[in-house]
Amino acid sequence: MMAELRRRYPKIGRQMQNLYDDGRISTTDPGRFTPEDVKEYVRFQRQRGLKPTSISHDISAIANLCNYVGNSAAVLEARARYPLLFPKRENKRLPVVERPQFEVIKKMSETLTAESDPRRIRAYAEVMLAFGIGPRTEELQHILVDNVSPDMSSVFLDFVKGRGTYGSARTVPIRPECLHAVRIWMEVDSVSSRFLFHTRNGTMLSTMQLTRDRLLVCRETGIDFDFRACRRTYAQYILDEERLSTEELAIILGHSSSKTTETSYARPRNDRVVNKLIESWKESE
Repeated sequence: MMAELRRRYPKIGRQMQNLYDDGRISTTDPGRFTPEDVKEYVRFQRQRGLKPTSISHDISAIANLCNYVGNSAAVLEARARYPLLFPKRENKRLPVVERPQFEVIKKMSETLTAESDPRRIRAYAEVMLAFGIGPRTEELQHILVDNVSPDMSSVFLDFVKGRGTYGSARTVPIRPECLHAVRIWMEVDSVSSRFLFHTRNGTMLSTMQLTRDRLLVCRETGIDFDFRACRRTYAQYILDEERLSTEELAIILGHSSSKTTETSYARPRNDRVVNKLIESWKESE
């Protein structure tokens, strides 16, 4: 969160300065922003062709800054005066990796042996564990060897989103079908490291290194996905196959509300709900 704000605010500051130099806004001081200044900034972003979500993130950052300096009216009044100018954020759930595609990745991972290339073993182990527990990328990076239960039935995730401000550590069950590559990796890994996935020196993998490993799997299987898709897939499969409620699934995903789970990750599919009711009625006859 802080890293994102450190990146976003300097960018907004430069854009505001350019707008001020061009005479499009009256000030660069958030404490004196007017609704017209906010309107011009939104128009500028729309003219640049930015996605609605990106514009919304910038406006939220400006609103927070204005609120902090006691100028809460600027963004609120701009929204009220020019409602059609402001983008509506879409909370559309992105797709999951469907079963046929997942089976391709799974079967490829099951061809690994202790004699396979260690880089490939690590890559498939990372991906299959991502499908197996649905972690956020940072959580996957920070998994320690000791976080994996002795029987490999669960993983304790103690590096959580919003650490220090919100979020809590949680134990996540591992889908058994995702374990083969993870077992092979733990068997052949000879580097002394507290991290489950690590560099040759035993240090934690960077986000870029995780990305390279994932792309290796994408190339070999012909399936395009990212780690966020793994998280959504884990959530949807549990909802489809294990009959957990969205409230229970929210706990596993580390969401403070099931609304986040339903909106962005998983919700019962129509055909599953219909079939469940039909089967229930048949059993009651």
